[in-house]
Amino acid sequence: GMDYYVFRKVLMSSILLAGPGVGVTMFLCAGTTMALFGFAEECVKEVDHVTHEEVEVCEEQLPVPVHLLLGGMLAATDPVAVCAVLNDLGCPDKLNFMIAGESLLNDGTAVVAFMVMQSVAGGCSTDAAGVAMALIRLAGGGVCWGLFMSACAYQGIRKLRDPNIEITTLVFCTLATFWIAENVIGVSGVLGTVVFGVQTARTSFIAMDEHTHHANHAFWGEVGYVATSIIFILAGVKSRDKIARFIDEAANT
Repeated sequence: GMDYYVFRKVLMSSILLAGPGVGVTMFLCAGTTMALFGFAEECVKEVDHVTHEEVEVCEEQLPVPVHLLLGGMLAATDPVAVCAVLNDLGCPDKLNFMIAGESLLNDGTAVVAFMVMQSVAGGCSTDAAGVAMALIRLAGGGVCWGLFMSACAYQGIRKLRDPNIEITTLVFCTLATFWIAENVIGVSGVLGTVVFGVQTARTSFIAMDEHTHHANHAFWGEVGYVATSIIFILAGVKSRDKIARFIDEAANT
């Protein structure tokens, strides 16, 4: 549901926030959790199955990659509430699109950071060269794959003149971009899909007639609305279960 030509004006600002901005956020989150929890031993009481006695088991502090893994999970922001407030206040579209564009791009960069830190925390190579190569492979490969798929989609839809077939083709290409990237090529599917969407938004003006373009814009706007609603509903249900369980455990103790 983003106007590409407005988004293009804030692209560099969005990339700056979604690239270095996500990295800074990840390290700040990791530093905060290390300061709060990283230097304390965690002790729990367990029952010995042989002697049936309670024993206290203390674990060492979490390693740095685990803190960075949490930072990567928390680095991505969601602009739904912020954009809604900006719309109500009548703020310029440029500011609104800069925030929405940054969120669109940081979904990909945060997932890449999470995947790299997950590999490091799982015992993979921790040297700087290995981490840098993993970043280049996941992020760079995802961008190249998204551009390739958008070029293929453009070549396909520019020869069609049926709105239903054109939109169905884009849906198929979107799903294929993510699935092939994650399961076949081994690059970032999220970043590849983001690049595919941005590039397709630009080329759809050329490949589609005006009627089909408006139908395509409305279709993806509705898909985005439904997907966002489902995510928030599931998050609310999950949070409610966690809060209820926490209250029950607190009441029992």
